[in-house]
Amino acid sequence: AVVSTQSGHYGRALCNNYLCQNKNDKNESIILTLTRLREVGYICNGVNDCLDATNTTLKLDESKCRAEDKTRLLSGVEVETSKVCDDECDSENCEDEAVCNNFTYGLYCEYPAFRNNSALAYVPPRRICDETWDCKDYDDERDDCYQETLKNDTCIHHRQKKITAPVYNYTRCGVLGFYNIYCQDKDLKKYQTNCTDSSRVGLTCEIDGYRSAVSKYLICHGKSVNICDDKIEIQCPVLSKSCVQHRHLMCDNVTDCDSALIPLL
Repeated sequence: AVVSTQSGHYGRALCNNYLCQNKNDKNESIILTLTRLREVGYICNGVNDCLDATNTTLKLDESKCRAEDKTRLLSGVEVETSKVCDDECDSENCEDEAVCNNFTYGLYCEYPAFRNNSALAYVPPRRICDETWDCKDYDDERDDCYQETLKNDTCIHHRQKKITAPVYNYTRCGVLGFYNIYCQDKDLKKYQTNCTDSSRVGLTCEIDGYRSAVSKYLICHGKSVNICDDKIEIQCPVLSKSCVQHRHLMCDNVTDCDSALIPLL
């Protein structure tokens, strides 16, 4: 969340999360957490986004960055190397999770001419088949986005609810961050199962009577929809205030929660 604040709170920590002072579009002082800056791709991106009390650069978001700690993505965006393919969206459009294990989620293309940008454009799943032109050759708005007779696996588009969109391999089994949500929640099983990349499979189960591979992002997903016929993907005991873990990952000699020893009060 972004909240208004008075000067002088920059560089302090709230619940172990450092705060960064900046200005909004109205030139008002705002406070953002470094976690929020990381989510939108502003940590170690080469731009100082934190100010001190005199509105000079504090460099809090760039202070611990080294050239060898950064990775330049195909669009030219730089991110922390440790955040690439870590199953969390840490950059704008979730591009840090776009090319993993030699598979691409979303697509890359040339910008339309009117954008006057020679870099590659990254189009996340959310913006594919959404009636918005993002690629020079309309790669993100192919004919079969809207031709019912060409569709096989389909779902209701998350962004454009009136569209029944085809499920492509590059829109299937992406990290479930905002920009990778391709279908409505009720259609999760249509685009988060039968992953092409085996490393993204979390478990197998019967779905509508057929044995299917389920994305690891659906384990303990917290959505009000069932994937497996036996609901095995949501068998997730609450172990502490900050730890919810699938029962098959308990007592396996692997620590999955830092707070595993903190009791639930």
